[in-house]
Amino acid sequence: MSSQLRLDPYPGFKALRQKDPVHWSRLSSAWVLTRYQDVEMVMRDHQRFSNDPRKQLTAGRRRAPDGDLDDRGSLLTVIDPPDHTRLRALVSEGFAPAAIEDQRVGLPAV
Repeated sequence: MSSQLRLDPYPGFKALRQKDPVHWSRLSSAWVLTRYQDVEMVMRDHQRFSNDPRKQLTAGRRRAPDGDLDDRGSLLTVIDPPDHTRLRALVSEGFAPAAIEDQRVGLPAV
């Protein structure tokens, strides 16, 4: 991550798109996709591509304090349907405008 790349990343993105559109980044230990069609396909295909830590290989998974693999997941880490949809439905009412306003009642103004 050179200072030039941080100031203007677009020429670097263009070079990746042309020479290595599906690039393994050692810096972030992740795949970097630079073509719209590839990104769209990955975002829609939850069977083959997932960011859910419960579906990752054991070597990359976090361990709980007792040493067991942490398989709990949360709304922030479980982003694949249908699990994310189910978890989001459980909390969505609490984020409705009326619920937020109810939480503000009685609090001092900031």
